[in-house]
Amino acid sequence: MNKQNGRHWTSEELYILSRMYGAYTYKEIAKRLKRSARSVRWKADELRLHEMTSSDLMQLYPERKVTL
Repeated sequence: MNKQNGRHWTSEELYILSRMYGAYTYKEIAKRLKRSARSVRWKADELRLHEMTSSDLMQLYPERKVTL
């Protein structure tokens, strides 16, 4: 289930997380998304963002230009 504390992750939140991941701390991302740092880390781990390349992100978000 894609749910944390009763709130689903939106596609916009997932996009922001993927863009900020690696350049910002979990705490900074959490503040931007109004979520806990723990939930941000959990979601990043679940999405395996540490393993993603720019082309992977392009497949996730074809409507946006994503660069790392």
